[in-house]
Amino acid sequence: MKQLFLLACLGGIATTGTAQFLAPAEGFTLKSGTEFFTEGLVLIPSSDLTISSDTIRLSQTPITATGGASIARVYSISPSFLFSGTAGIRYTNAELNGNQANTLEVAFSAGNEFITLTNSTPGANFVFNTGFANTTIAAVTATNAGVALPITLLSFT
Repeated sequence: MKQLFLLACLGGIATTGTAQFLAPAEGFTLKSGTEFFTEGLVLIPSSDLTISSDTIRLSQTPITATGGASIARVYSISPSFLFSGTAGIRYTNAELNGNQANTLEVAFSAGNEFITLTNSTPGANFVFNTGFANTTIAAVTATNAGVALPITLLSFT
């Protein structure tokens, strides 16, 4: 009986953890044009992309700023990697967080600040942008074009 209780507790822990993807240390290569997706994040590289020892975590906590906030779906990638191609996000209406679906733009961070890309293409619970060219990506989310996401000052000399 104690074993059954322990298994039930461990099962509860496993289902409440953060969604994530962990690439093996030896890595794997996404061939150009191959669609890769995990937990709603879609990456389609325009050149071969090798991912090794990377973790992609999904957070339901939006990035907040003075003018508004991102959707409640933020991906953090550690360590960051250099990406060229198309990146997109699948989301639910409940994750819009006050944003208008038809005006969503993909936003990414290389570590210190978020940059909102223009000319993203919103669809039915999906937004994507083809404008990634040798871009370092540490985080990805979506927001309306008029929202300026925060910049974090790491040092000052």
